[in-house]
Amino acid sequence: MSWDAATGPYSGTVHSYRVYYLDSSEPGSIVATKTTTGRSVRLSGLISGHSYVLAVCSLNAAGEGLPAPGPTLTVG
Repeated sequence: MSWDAATGPYSGTVHSYRVYYLDSSEPGSIVATKTTTGRSVRLSGLISGHSYVLAVCSLNAAGEGLPAPGPTLTVG
């Protein structure tokens, strides 16, 4: 998964990004996260045929920004 750089106020201070993903095909699944300093991430351990809800947020010295929703992805 990849995304564009953060924009707007304080975007110049972003040092990393956090990706949230949830297996929406599995009732009761728990949100997982992966943090990276780049603008892309490879998510491993996803289950073929399952759909995942994705979101990404930026991080800087002040903390975490609001997550921006991404597409729903079906692994196949």
